[in-house]
Amino acid sequence: MPILAIWTTVRRYWKAGVFVALLLAIGVQTWRVSSLKADVESARNKTAATQAAFDVTVANYRLAAEQARATDAANVARVKTEQDTITKEIVDDYQTRLADARARAERLRTAATATHPSGGRDAPVPGTSATASGTGQAADQGGLSGANALIATEQALQLDALINWVEAQGRVEN
Repeated sequence: MPILAIWTTVRRYWKAGVFVALLLAIGVQTWRVSSLKADVESARNKTAATQAAFDVTVANYRLAAEQARATDAANVARVKTEQDTITKEIVDDYQTRLADARARAERLRTAATATHPSGGRDAPVPGTSATASGTGQAADQGGLSGANALIATEQALQLDALINWVEAQGRVEN
């Protein structure tokens, strides 16, 4: 009889059971929808915060890159100015030293011409060979003729200026 009693009760209250089940299902779905809405809103907030942080990071990188470009441009200008100054000073010194060497060579040539009536050429000496007179002239010039001695001096000055220029350029802080 208990089964018959259960069956009678179910028949009597089945509409109410369905109604309660529907109410529970609607309640669960409403709770799930509101929970999903909260999750969506939380995700939107997190996305907005992430986007804001990203925008700040991008702006900071752009600012840093622009500052680096400005610093590099200022450094390039400073280095170029220093290098140009060094070059000008070395060239000016080289040209001054070169002019002095040429003036000295001219004074020596003029003095040799003035003391030698043949205009700087060796006068033939009877009884001496051409080799002997050439050796005497070469000994006076350290083994070089006047023109070759000037060329050697000019090249030495040029190399000295180049060495000074390279060393000075190497000291420029890049």
